[in-house]
Amino acid sequence: MNSRYKQGFTLIECLISLIILTWMLSFYLPAYYLQQQKIKVHQVETQEWHLFYQLAKIHLSKSPNKKEALIQRIESYQLTHPVTMTDFACNEKVCYINFSNGDHYEIELLEAI
Repeated sequence: MNSRYKQGFTLIECLISLIILTWMLSFYLPAYYLQQQKIKVHQVETQEWHLFYQLAKIHLSKSPNKKEALIQRIESYQLTHPVTMTDFACNEKVCYINFSNGDHYEIELLEAI
């Protein structure tokens, strides 16, 4: 008769442990998903800056076929990324780029020393 009560006590311990584990996960999972979302946003921003750098580098190069290189780089980016580029312009003083998700990057070009 004593072993019957021990089995019941072990079942209650298991249920309490499961409740405590569920309670702890309820605090952990929202923070985990928030961190995953932040990582995705950071990856998109990094890809956008990388494209901007490449386009500015091509535009400022002395290459005679830079227009074709710009078009080719923009098309390859648009095929592989969900966020599309809407506008890019560069002159002697400033370069800027806009994306369909509302991101806008702009840099001011400095003279070489």
